[in-house]
Amino acid sequence: MPRPTTDAPVAIGLYSEAIAVNGQLLVSGQLPIDPVTGAFISADPVEQALG
Repeated sequence: MPRPTTDAPVAIGLYSEAIAVNGQLLVSGQLPIDPVTGAFISADPVEQALG
């Protein structure tokens, strides 16, 4: 069962943010994109992780 959210940036492809299967919640990764500007937060992986 898909578990969509309106708090994530718009999808760049066809996928679900999360899917519940047999009592498990399987979640996808996400890119370090600022939802307001649509731009990458930074080229620095530490800044990307901390957002």
